[in-house]
Order: sequence, then structure tokens, then C-alpha cells
Amino acid sequence: MKVLNTHLGKAGGLNFGMEAMLRLGIVPTPSPTTPMFFGIVDARHSSDSRFWLHVVPQFFELQDIENQVVFNPNIILCQIPHSYIGMKQATDKLDVQNNFFFNGMAIFRNKSNGMTSAGTGGIWSVTSSEGVADFFFGRTMIEDTTSTHKYFLRGYYSKYIPPLLSGNQLMKAVPKVSANYLEALERWDTGAVQSFMSQGLVRGWWWVTLTALLMLGAAVIAPAFTADYDLMQVLRHPWSAEHRVPIVILLYSGWVFATLFCTVLLLAKLSPDTLNWTMRMLICFFNTTYPFTSVAGLFWMVIPPYVAIVGAFPFQLNAMYAILGSAILKVFEFQAVQKLQGASQLDEHSIAMTQKMDKVTLPIKVRAVLKGITTGYADLVGKEDNSWWTSFGTSGALSSVKTWLQGVMGLMTLTMVVATIHLILKATQGLAPLLETIMPLMTAIITASTYIWLAYEPFLFIMKGSSSALAPRWVEVGVLALMFIGLLLVTSALKSLY
Repeated sequence: MKVLNTHLGKAGGLNFGMEAMLRLGIVPTPSPTTPMFFGIVDARHSSDSRFWLHVVPQFFELQDIENQVVFNPNIILCQIPHSYIGMKQATDKLDVQNNFFFNGMAIFRNKSNGMTSAGTGGIWSVTSSEGVADFFFGRTMIEDTTSTHKYFLRGYYSKYIPPLLSGNQLMKAVPKVSANYLEALERWDTGAVQSFMSQGLVRGWWWVTLTALLMLGAAVIAPAFTADYDLMQVLRHPWSAEHRVPIVILLYSGWVFATLFCTVLLLAKLSPDTLNWTMRMLICFFNTTYPFTSVAGLFWMVIPPYVAIVGAFPFQLNAMYAILGSAILKVFEFQAVQKLQGASQLDEHSIAMTQKMDKVTLPIKVRAVLKGITTGYADLVGKEDNSWWTSFGTSGALSSVKTWLQGVMGLMTLTMVVATIHLILKATQGLAPLLETIMPLMTAIITASTYIWLAYEPFLFIMKGSSSALAPRWVEVGVLALMFIGLLLVTSALKSLY
């Protein structure tokens, strides 16, 4: 007996369907000269007659020497953007349209032929009947992204058709809203962690990429830890015994940045394909790690309450280096975004929605990391199937986001109150104590108000008309809990003063 379907989820269905078509002779046997194009259109989506007219040419290239248009077997995928019926920016409070991705990140990734599949709207080029039963990667919940990783790691690349300027897109869909969309986000994040377990943790490319990024991150941060040294004295006497530590730090940072820029410039000139391949590895790395980096946002959300209580920053860094370095990074960021805006329909609203959702969906990221690690381990060790998922399940994503946003709004409001009280108390002690704490406390107030601003609209949208609204008795418990937390914060602040 032969197992025909080794995965239960969408990947298994796609693989089984493809193998069945070939076995039954419904389509000719694909080859590098006569490929089979396998397009995916989900049940909620619909495409029009222009679909193949835009898609098929993406797999062909003009050969300058022979002046012929030929099929390129190295292009494994063409992805088109999603468009949703009746969805407008003014009414999209959860970034369902994902405009920043399709109008920004996707176009940026396409510069290195590194656009990953978004599932529906993904058209794959199949050039061999060998291995079609396992063509799509089925060890995660996100067969689209992980299948792209599978072929990127083998040297293939992809194409992307940006959103049409006319606004009449090739594919339209009925949007997911509220609970269904949040559950989809949790599935995507869980699949990313499963991909980390199956495609990253056990592979050499992932560790090489991690090492390179850690070295770059250290080069960015390290100069800020020279706060105890006078920079001018270090530069005047770089080889004195007391200046060895800061000069080594500065030389390391300079060496990393010089090596990076020289390597990028040389590859861009001498071997663009190698540079693009490197960029695709970075894309694969990001796709397998972004839930972890998002969870790190918990740490930064704890900083404002801490500063409001203590009246001081938790880090003793060189402020000049920190501000200058951040400003330089912002210059690069704004240049990249400006270039994207000039080449696409990316607007500030789409960027803002992404920043908001990064804070709103943090509990989903935490749940996804925990679930992804446990299921990924079960896949690695017990060979358990991770491909199965349901579109309209009850994962609890909506309730976790509601609870999280209520906590964020309450905690940040208390932070602003405590920081203000702390600031007033310091002012009563004289000018010196006030000047010592005014910057940390004002930073806590501004940061807390920013978090409230980011979460406000999604919070109102998610809570509006909720059938699972809290009963008055639970509201009373919540108020008591917030009052207790506020009392602890104010008491701690007063103790730090007297």
C-alpha cells in the first residue's frame, strides 16, 4: 500500500490534486520546456479574464543575445496582491487589506526576486513530474510561505505583480473580519514558528544568517556603551591603557559597517544575482523569526511603567551615540519608504495601521510562539502532522486581544497618572531633583500616550457591538484590580522619593 496523502491540511490537498491530475493524464507531463502553471484561488476569491494575461509573461524573459523570449525554469512563483470588496481604509480598523505588505514590503522584496507566496493568488511553475506528491511544503500551517522557502533555499526565485494603478485588481475577495481575521493572524504566526522549527533551527543557512545579524546588531548598539568615556579624549589618546575598551568597540563597529557597505557595493556591481540570493535568505530568516521579535515588544511596553515609578531610565547609555545612531537609522528608513511611495500606492495610513497592529496583536504572537514551538517539536521528534487547520475555528484569539487591549489602555493610563504625580513631587523638592528626573518622566508620559493612541481605534472597533461584553460584576472586579495596581504604583513612587 502507498500513502497518497501525507499531510491533512491545504498542502496535502494541493499535492494530492496535482498528482491526481498527472496520473489521470488531465494535463501533459511538465518539463523545463513545457511547464505546468498551477494557480491557487481560494473560495472567497475571484479573478477576471486578465489574470493569465498578466501572470504568464512573468515566467518568460528576453534573451539579449538571441533576441528571443524564452521560459525561465528558475522562476518558481508569481504572486499577485489581494483586493477586498467593499473594504476601504476608513473602515479597515484591523489592517485586513494588509496594504503595507502588498504596496510596500512586497515591492521591496521583489527587487531581489524574493516575494513569498501569500496563498491565494500564488501561481507556481511546475517543470517536472518528479516529487509533485510533495511539491508544497506540508509541515506547517502556512504551506504558501514555507513552500516558497523550500524553493528559495534551492536557488529558485519569484516574481510579483504590484497592485494595478487603475485600482481594478486582478483578484478580489470577500474580507475576513474581526474574530475570523484575528484567528487567521494567529495561524499565520503559528506557522511561522513551525517554519522556524522545521526549516530554520535544523538548517545551517539559518545559523549563518543569525550570526551575521547579531554581529551587525552589536556594531549598532556597542558604541552606546561608551557612556563613561570622553569621546574627544579617546580619539586624542586611542592607544592609552584606559581607552582600550572604547577604542576596540569603535573599531569593531567601524569594521563591520565598512565590510557591509563594501560587500554590498561590490556584489551590486559584480554579481547582482548573489546579492539577490543573500537578500532572499534574509527574507526567509525574517519570515521564521518575526513572531519572536514581536514578542520582544512586551519588554518595551514595561519600560514606561518602570520609568514612571523609578524616575530614571533602566539603561545608562551614551545619549549622544544613541540619538545620533537612531537618527541615522531613521534617515535610511525614511529614504526607503519614500522610494516605495514613489513606486507604489503606499500611503501613511497603511504604515500607521501596521504599527498599530504590531501592538494590538502582541498576545496573538505570544500564543503563536508557544503553540508553534510545541507543535514544531512534535513534528521534529514525533513526525506529527502540523498542516491541518480550520478557517472558522474558535482559537480564542479575539478574547485574548480584547483582554490585552483592556490591560494596555488601563496600564498606560495609570502610567501617565503616576508619572505626573512623580513629576509634581519632584518639583516640590527643588529645581535639581526636577531636572534630574524630568526627561525620564516626560518620556514615560509621552510613550504611554503613544501606546494609547496606537491601540485606541482597534480597541473601539473590537469592543463595539461585542456579544461577549463583560458583565457588570466583571467590570467591577477589573476596576478594583486597576485601582490596586495604581495604588501599588503610587506607593512605590512615593517610597522612591522619601
